[in-house]
Amino acid sequence: MSGIDLEIVCIGSNIKAYLNLYPHTIKQLDVIALTTKEISQKFTAYCLEGGQKVLLSPECLTFFLHALENNQEVQIAIGGYWTIIKPTEFQENFKKIQTFPKLINPVQFSF
Repeated sequence: MSGIDLEIVCIGSNIKAYLNLYPHTIKQLDVIALTTKEISQKFTAYCLEGGQKVLLSPECLTFFLHALENNQEVQIAIGGYWTIIKPTEFQENFKKIQTFPKLINPVQFSF
């Protein structure tokens, strides 16, 4: 098991994606290599404190989403570890998360 999970968060039109690395850690600045059948590109990895969660840059996210939307597998490699994300049902599920209603914070603070 590679121990790399992909997390995509959509709030309105704002999309963020993270790689969660288990049980691995990486350096503060490392390189993410994304590879499809046609092309390979490298991007700077912005590691969050603790070294196990990486924010994908907007350019990296665009490359990644474009490949999956075009039904291409994407190999992700970072810090000596890798995994393959398959486009199976990606388009349908990605559309679902983009159409969820905005979250309403149920917590109320009294001051």
